[in-house]
Amino acid sequence: MNSHLSQLYPYPFERLAQLKQGIIPPADKAHIALSIGEPKHATPVSNALIKHMTALGSCPTTKGLLELKFLLTF
Repeated sequence: MNSHLSQLYPYPFERLAQLKQGIIPPADKAHIALSIGEPKHATPVSNALIKHMTALGSCPTTKGLLELKFLLTF
């Protein structure tokens, strides 16, 4: 393990969670979501992985898959 990892600062949201610990928001105030930039929807990559999940259990042929080869002409 990298010996310098212990010198890193905590992730900002870990620090925020520590700062908010024990604080109870007023019951008469509505929640304000500050989640801009936080992914809430599936990505095209995750959709493709889910769609082809069954293919992960088999190995490609020795020569590889045609779909993954680049044809080079010299």
